[in-house]
Amino acid sequence: MEEVIKSELPALSGLSFTELKKIKTTSDSIKLLGYFWCVAAAFFIAALLYSIASKEMAENISFLFSFFALTAGATAFGLMHREDWGRIVGIIASFIILLGFPLGTVLGAMGLITLLNAEQFFGASAWSHEDILKEFKSKQP
Repeated sequence: MEEVIKSELPALSGLSFTELKKIKTTSDSIKLLGYFWCVAAAFFIAALLYSIASKEMAENISFLFSFFALTAGATAFGLMHREDWGRIVGIIASFIILLGFPLGTVLGAMGLITLLNAEQFFGASAWSHEDILKEFKSKQP
């Protein structure tokens, strides 16, 4: 099987301030999405615990809360650590959450817009958020 190699990313130091600002904005958005998915995972875990404690809810609801808690947790981990698979899981999770009108629709759209255009921010050869911030601060007027 042929391995796909990412194109060489330009050095951050060689970018203009305007280009660096766009990169920083996208990196900040990815970090914000990671935090959102952490909160979503906590919400679904709380809902799962409530559904287990309350005998009134059906087992199907507990299964759904379990599924969503695991999905949100995996998405949060993948985005925060900038894993290759985190971007894919984030795109799928953002697509699913679009159905949760109105907040889910807004957050899902934000996730799709950010993650569909952010392939260079994920994987072993990607820019780290810390490196982006460091370079941005050094070039800030």
